[in-house]
Amino acid sequence: MSSEARWPCRQCGVLILITLVYSWASPFTDSTTTTGWRILWGPGRATAYSASGPDSLVIFKNQDTRNGASKNAGSWDVNKYKMASIAGPLVSFQHTYESHGSANQGNEGDEFITIDLSQGGARIALGDVFTESDILSRLLNDQFVAKNVRSTPVDLSALFEQIGSGCEMLMNSGDILKSFAFHHVKDSLVAVRLGIPHKCDITQ
Repeated sequence: MSSEARWPCRQCGVLILITLVYSWASPFTDSTTTTGWRILWGPGRATAYSASGPDSLVIFKNQDTRNGASKNAGSWDVNKYKMASIAGPLVSFQHTYESHGSANQGNEGDEFITIDLSQGGARIALGDVFTESDILSRLLNDQFVAKNVRSTPVDLSALFEQIGSGCEMLMNSGDILKSFAFHHVKDSLVAVRLGIPHKCDITQ
């Protein structure tokens, strides 16, 4: 499940959603240059190369440790990735994961991840880009959020406590503010997509 809100972003630069095809034979099919980095990506993998030196950074790469095992045999993990957008040094992508433990316990879900190449590829939260007051005001303008708010919250923690009390969604500031991706720009506003995890296994 995802939700979308829009607000100004002076740090995001140009949001790149469509780029030229990278023509030579390689696992990468697309590329762009942004803020001192050349980024190459294709199905399930992406790498950033420094424009000023030999440094490189693996942004994501699909992983599958099943090795042909059946779904209920042994422990394994599957991690799949898909590029979402590039905004200056900020790279957003979708992560789909599934894991299975030896005690027949499994876990699966989706999340958005945004990293900052200028910080060595560290994962960032929405609060690293926007102020809490900006985030709160934009979320309160969202149709879904407004419908589920009982009283005007004073901060994000109060907001998430109100709309995350049921079983359908896990709503807390830590998870929500870390699972986001820039989506598109319209009229100088950047749309931000939030990943909202399920709270109970039955709703996954």
